[in-house]
Amino acid sequence: MRLALLVGLALFVSNVVLANSVDEVKQRLVKQLPELSEAKVAATPVPGLFSVQQGAFVFYTSADANYVLRGDLLSLSDQRNLTEEAQQSFRVGLLKRLSDKDTINFVPEKTKASHSITVFTDVDCPYCHQLHQMLPKLLESGIAVRYVMYPRAGIDSPSYQKTVHAWCQRANKGELDQLMKGGAAPAKLTTCTHPIKQQFELANELGLQGTPSIILADGRLIPGLAPFEELVRVVKAGK
Repeated sequence: MRLALLVGLALFVSNVVLANSVDEVKQRLVKQLPELSEAKVAATPVPGLFSVQQGAFVFYTSADANYVLRGDLLSLSDQRNLTEEAQQSFRVGLLKRLSDKDTINFVPEKTKASHSITVFTDVDCPYCHQLHQMLPKLLESGIAVRYVMYPRAGIDSPSYQKTVHAWCQRANKGELDQLMKGGAAPAKLTTCTHPIKQQFELANELGLQGTPSIILADGRLIPGLAPFEELVRVVKAGK
């Protein structure tokens, strides 16, 4: 009798999945949460469970959209984090918006870069200063570094003004180096046409919570400062 009950339950779950298309689930969800009208809804390998992605934020809903849950969906059979994979893909797509002319780039001089990382950095962040000190060793290891400026204090803050100055003087990386060592800003800060506001908004769209935020070429995120050896290992273990 117990076996029959389990078989019946399995058939019921299968029918629920078949009866609920992705479009139907999204309609139910948006009816309750209209702000999710632009969210991406997709089926998951778990019967009756659907993923919902709004920008960098991923959560899960039941087919009737009455229950939601947050957290990582893990596939134990092949050791995959399905939630992180969706977020990685999103990051890669957003970073395609960045042009090298709008970032501050450091490339190895003695060897061809084998890997690259994108670092969202803040001139007033002590941990960003520590990462900046690793820059020569990262370049020696064949890792190119692309700085995206993210003054977390906000638009038009003193950090923002210093960031604009550093970007406008990017041809002279000594200006940036001075700020990234915790040195005093020049008495007169320069300004120019710059992309700092757009980069600030991009960081928020990516859901970044702090600096430095390091994004690898495959979209993996390292949130914060990592020891040099560990950082190089993780970068070179990627695609």
